[in-house]
Amino acid sequence: MTISAVRQKLTDCLAALERGHLDRRDLQEALDLLEQAPRRTQDILYLQCSGSALTSAVLGMARVENGEVQAEPEAPADYPYATVLEAVRAGWRIVQFPNLSSVIKIMFLAINGLFRNGILSNENFMAS
Repeated sequence: MTISAVRQKLTDCLAALERGHLDRRDLQEALDLLEQAPRRTQDILYLQCSGSALTSAVLGMARVENGEVQAEPEAPADYPYATVLEAVRAGWRIVQFPNLSSVIKIMFLAINGLFRNGILSNENFMAS
């Protein structure tokens, strides 16, 4: 059963209500149709990239389709998308998660006394 069949049954129920002929059986049929309708799940494609540009190379990926984690190729050359732009062209939408590596690096420096008031205090320190 499809969602359009459920929608049609509910439309019929509204018409029956307006005529004064809606009964419990009509509503139960609509509920039964709803139970038979396929459940939609959100598909997710997670790409780990070399940078934040649309043309950044994909370094790693994970995919969930129909609520199940999909097996992915181990080698980046075998991934279905080489860049974020290729995934967008295939219909995926973009959500960018913050890159916390810089924050973690600053926290490390602050804990070790090398970063104070937004300034590196050890001139010999080279950030990687």
